[in-house]
Amino acid sequence: MKFLQVDSFYGSYIDGIYASHSDLARQPFSRQVKVLLDGGFSIAHNFAIMMDRLGYESTFIVGNALRAQSAWLEENRSRIASLPRTLPEVFLSQIDLIQPDILHVGDTDTFDARLLKKTRWKPRLTLGWRAAPIAASADFSVFDVVLSSHSGCRERGLALGAAAAEPFSPGLPRSYSQFAIDEPKVYDVVFAGQIGPLHRKRIEYLERLVAMPEVRTGAIRLGLFLAGTIPETLRPHALPPVFGNDFYRVLRQGRIALNVHIDMTGDEIQNMRMFEVLTMGTFLLTDYGPNLDALFRLRHEIESFCSPAEMVDKIRYYLANPSVREGIARCGQERCLNEHSMEERIVWLDQIIRCHLDRKEVKTVGSVEVSPIGCSGVGEAPAPVIGLQCNDFGLLMQQAEFLFGQAKFSDSITWFAAAASLAPDFPDVHFKWGKALSAMNCYREALSRYRMALSLGGENPELKSEIARMLSGMNAAVHA
Repeated sequence: MKFLQVDSFYGSYIDGIYASHSDLARQPFSRQVKVLLDGGFSIAHNFAIMMDRLGYESTFIVGNALRAQSAWLEENRSRIASLPRTLPEVFLSQIDLIQPDILHVGDTDTFDARLLKKTRWKPRLTLGWRAAPIAASADFSVFDVVLSSHSGCRERGLALGAAAAEPFSPGLPRSYSQFAIDEPKVYDVVFAGQIGPLHRKRIEYLERLVAMPEVRTGAIRLGLFLAGTIPETLRPHALPPVFGNDFYRVLRQGRIALNVHIDMTGDEIQNMRMFEVLTMGTFLLTDYGPNLDALFRLRHEIESFCSPAEMVDKIRYYLANPSVREGIARCGQERCLNEHSMEERIVWLDQIIRCHLDRKEVKTVGSVEVSPIGCSGVGEAPAPVIGLQCNDFGLLMQQAEFLFGQAKFSDSITWFAAAASLAPDFPDVHFKWGKALSAMNCYREALSRYRMALSLGGENPELKSEIARMLSGMNAAVHA
């Protein structure tokens, strides 16, 4: 299947890439896009770079990269009946010529239904990612599935016309765990990100940080790389913003990487920065939310705070105890690479795609209509009619095991993943998830599941023996 992904990059990042590659604008379209991607901007969301591993024919387009889009237009001028006049219109021409089966939209502000409905070619499935505020005037009626790590965005997408919504999260390629690995620790506390009206809580915490006596005396060195509307209180401490690989290099340079979520998330904690920090092997100190425990083990893989005072106390403690801090950072990185990498995410995305393609092709099964919230995979009587947002672990496992028993391995993985999000410390779900991956010949991903199940096996020798046997076989297959 053809997989086409479009997103918009920050203009300052694009300009910086072209400034550092003086002849890039004269290069072919494919070369320009490769250089833009190699710079690392939003790499955790750029799934097209890896979807070919799962058999897709993938293309990535930076929709607002004027010079790259101009190169594409010049290369394809003879194939276009009416030349586009704007960048969004160029993208419409690209859809019509590439004719993707799957369209993945990362910038739903620019590429929403009002634009995409103008295409002659209609993809079999259109996905839209959003984990930020959505304008009241937005039109999501073109999206078959809204993907988001935030339930409010999923609900909002459905209200604005999307056919379905699924929980989803970004993830960095495992290779980034080796990026800038020898970078020295320059800052005691580092933060790199946006500041503005949507980040009142973030500003409150950063203001408390810069007010620490140790910061004023220079005993604690900060690296605050801020973009946006910076208040007077933070300007003396603000460093120029960094993007792409420069951002990841900065994360390496921090002993502690601070994270404070955008205001709209409320108590739901899960942004891209968490996975970025952990992939880099840096100690993560983040604001707390009730769902955090399902992602990582507090004080073993990450650390959190619930107030500015607690943040300050923990900064002091972990700077004074480097061995404890670095031990937690190592465990956090291992968990992130095993469970939250790009390699894991593309398998998850593939299951969502295949599940919703089936759902779109068969709107109803008998008299039972599939839920718009998630892909239920119904079709045979024993399968429970539920959505992926179901909070009943037993029902999720029942659905996953039913699909596995029907040899629908790719579909079962989606449900095992949903079950694992509710009970991450239950070894059986990881074991069965691994078996489904193994059946699909996704050996590396299966190995990570077996290892997780083995680490959680407790006093169950039968489970540990079976996992160890399969792990041995899988290792042999991987290295054959």
